[in-house]
Amino acid sequence: MKKILLTLALTIVIVSAMTVTTEQTGADAGKIMKGELFSVTASGWNGDCTSANIDFSECPVCSLQNEETVKSISGQSVFWSSVVSSQTASNQKITVSLSGCSPPESETSSGFQVILPPELKATVSPTSFSDPSGSKQISLTVENLGDNSAQDVYATISWPSGMSTSDSASQNLGDISGGSSIGTAWIISFTDPSSSTITIQVSSSNIGTTTKTVPISVTTPDDDQTTSSSGVGSSRNFWMLIWDSEIQINVTKDSFVKIETNKTLAGMSFDGKTGTRIVIRLKTSFQNPPEIKKTYKYVEIEPEGEISNISLKFAIKKSWLNDLNKKKEHVVIMKLKDEIWTQLNREYVGEDSENYYFEVHLDSLSLFSIGVVEETVSSEITDCDCQAPTEWSDCIDEEKTRTSYSCVDGICVSKTETTDCKIDQNIRQIFVNNIVIFIVLVLALVVLYFMLSRKTQ
Repeated sequence: MKKILLTLALTIVIVSAMTVTTEQTGADAGKIMKGELFSVTASGWNGDCTSANIDFSECPVCSLQNEETVKSISGQSVFWSSVVSSQTASNQKITVSLSGCSPPESETSSGFQVILPPELKATVSPTSFSDPSGSKQISLTVENLGDNSAQDVYATISWPSGMSTSDSASQNLGDISGGSSIGTAWIISFTDPSSSTITIQVSSSNIGTTTKTVPISVTTPDDDQTTSSSGVGSSRNFWMLIWDSEIQINVTKDSFVKIETNKTLAGMSFDGKTGTRIVIRLKTSFQNPPEIKKTYKYVEIEPEGEISNISLKFAIKKSWLNDLNKKKEHVVIMKLKDEIWTQLNREYVGEDSENYYFEVHLDSLSLFSIGVVEETVSSEITDCDCQAPTEWSDCIDEEKTRTSYSCVDGICVSKTETTDCKIDQNIRQIFVNNIVIFIVLVLALVVLYFMLSRKTQ
């Protein structure tokens, strides 16, 4: 009887090892790209089964192309290589049933989501040059309009004779997740100005042969046309960005970096190190700072790397202020730090027909809220976004130091503080002496208590 039960238990364990998996090259984990072929594999069963049937009852958007639903089995696995999903859907599952074995077996795959494949959109700035002399910068923003990440994205620039660049012609932008963007740039030198075309091609390893080509026409101005050079030197990086909800900036070399955009965060500049990545997100909602009557926009800026000397330029629409019957003097900019909103010292720097522009100077980045308050705001805010003091150094020559920061005219100013190590030693010695005296007094009271107790007895 024990042998029979053991045999049944082993049979159950072995049969339960059957698995059904889905696989698609280039798809994100747990995802299947719509319209692209993927495979389904069943394996791991025990016994001699003769046929397998694939069932799409839990994946109504799935179908086979040029394959039968029932397949003969030779070995311990079977697969279908031409499964395709016709539309996006969530929690889809595929079942495979085995027959010809005793007992017949059936297993269902883990749930997966059918999403849109990656689709790359390339935006180049500027789109043309009227004066091709000297050095110019070409900025590229690559946006993934699909849901699945675009993997191993490369941007390659090519040009005819008479032009050169010290930057790498082909730049690896890495992976771009669905709905996100990445920016990069090249400095181009024109050694022989003429009418030409520069081409930038963007490709990804999981979009097959799909590429986006954007021509840039470079023309020599007419003789009577007034020209001026608008290029930037090779000592800085410059991006002109067009984005919707999120953008990633990769710093390719140690330099001063300047960014201009068409959104609420109208501009940004900082000193960046090679390899630094900046992620900028527009947020539609967040917990409103209590000081703000109404929030215009939230902007989150997340750096990954070393940056300093930060300046941010924000734009707020005049029409939005007019609807609230507010003026530019009511505008405030808040920064979230340690879960506390801090009002920043913002400077009004100009306006155009649509927007007012304000600038702030910072030592760090976080989530920012732009809005209005009831009372007008002074242009001078005494509170600064200064970092906490550093830790005290070790004692050297009986002294230790630390760097502290204070707000002076709206700017964080560093100061070196020094203290005598002997003072700390004396304080510690006094503390130890007081502890010893306290213990002696307690022991004396205990002894006195016992002596009095004996006399009483």
